Amino acid sequence: MTEEKRATTSTARLQVLLRETLTDRHCRRWVKELEGDASRHLDQYADASSDRHARMVELIRKQLGLTTLRYQTLPDMVSAIGLPREKLCTYCWNGEALHEEG
Repeated sequence: MTEEKRATTSTARLQVLLRETLTDRHCRRWVKELEGDASRHLDQYADASSDRHARMVELIRKQLGLTTLRYQTLPDMVSAIGLPREKLCTYCWNGEALHEEG
């Protein structure tokens, strides 16, 4: 692996780690506000089709003063980019890193 590619990969992994930490911390804050406990029903809050997810998004929307808010799903993101899913890193959606050959 070249130095440039190694640096890019390391930077990307650091960005994912920071994003996950911030996202987890912020989502838990809203879950705590809705549930009274930041660790309850996390799988349901992560499921875009659940009522709990809808309640959390509505709370975030109101707190940010937005008229609408919707999070992009993995299939929508793949469709928007137009590349095959196996060519994309989807780690922040499903924990699957892009597997490099060689």
